[in-house]
Amino acid sequence: MDFYALYPCTITDLEAVKATEKKENAYCEHLKERIRRNNEEELDGQFFHGITRINLGAVTVNIRVENLPCSQEGFAFLSVHEQTKAAMMAIVIQDLHIPGLLLNNYFAGDCLTVGNGAAGVPVKEWMKKQNAQAYGTPKSLIISYEEIPKEEVIQYLACEASPIGTINGTVLHQWSQENIAQYDMATAYASDRCLLEITPKVDRDRIARLDQGAVELFFLELLIMQEAAISRVSYRVYELFHDGAFRETGKKIQTKLYDLNLEAANAVLFVNYKKLRYPVTRLSARHIGERFGVAEELEHYQNCRALLEQMIAINTAEEEKIDGDLMSLLLLFLTMVQMVPLMASLVRYLMKGTFSDIDLLATASGAMICLALYGIYRLTSRRALRRQRILREQDYKGV
Repeated sequence: MDFYALYPCTITDLEAVKATEKKENAYCEHLKERIRRNNEEELDGQFFHGITRINLGAVTVNIRVENLPCSQEGFAFLSVHEQTKAAMMAIVIQDLHIPGLLLNNYFAGDCLTVGNGAAGVPVKEWMKKQNAQAYGTPKSLIISYEEIPKEEVIQYLACEASPIGTINGTVLHQWSQENIAQYDMATAYASDRCLLEITPKVDRDRIARLDQGAVELFFLELLIMQEAAISRVSYRVYELFHDGAFRETGKKIQTKLYDLNLEAANAVLFVNYKKLRYPVTRLSARHIGERFGVAEELEHYQNCRALLEQMIAINTAEEEKIDGDLMSLLLLFLTMVQMVPLMASLVRYLMKGTFSDIDLLATASGAMICLALYGIYRLTSRRALRRQRILREQDYKGV
């Protein structure tokens, strides 16, 4: 049995990660190349090909079995989409001697550690040292080369090693009966946390098994990257909302909102089934995407995007309010300036009893300019009232 622990994440310093790449692990290099080839052969679109895969070398994964430490060596690599910095951290363990059900249970419970014995640290803490920030929910890919009893299939899908009782849930039972594999060489089952593939017909050679894993991984990495991208956008939007920073004005917050809006637009470009060239791959990808909750992710994304657009509208209204206030002050100043010749003409009339042609022209011109300035003032006032109405509506909607 082979185990792939897949963590959605984003990269904080890609160049630093590239500088620490360890290419001496030949199995990891082979898997990276197979995923790259599958990506280029199966997917249509330059966006999907802009992925860098970085070999992080050997890692030791630890769990506790009956209060005793149990560890096994594997290798790790990062798949990074260079344009968006969305990524997948993969930890690969072949020829499991750790009990598969137990490892999957510890993985789902976020209890795995990486390192030698007592020096091991939690996976997400170790990821930070690799300049990878975890986002979203990790998924496991488990490939067994022997048949698995049906009750254990349910346990793998539930990510439970020792259930408190028999699992009777209809959803898990239904998932355990739906073989989503498209070829007769394997059976495959999936839940929202685990993809289990049973392939007794595959060669037991490690390279052949890595090739089998790459068949699933080239699309799984896109699913994982999309989850990372959406989770990061959601986190930043809600952080901005709770801080109330979107109500501030100035170039800095406008740039932040613009960048966040651009990031949100790119977050949902990873999963596009129509970009898969072959129907069998497309069907398989749809099944996995449904199980992994892509639809729920997109629904959450739409809610988050709507909140972001409301914050942008409020920020824009605040900026326009400041511009309107400045315009009103300018109009008031210009009106006062225009009143000076009018008052001078009025004083001369009271003293001499007549208007000169120049006084008449100055008076008429000043009156027309004052009327024009009054019209502009009314227009800006209406815009200000409309902005206030927008703000009230946004507040009513809960922003």
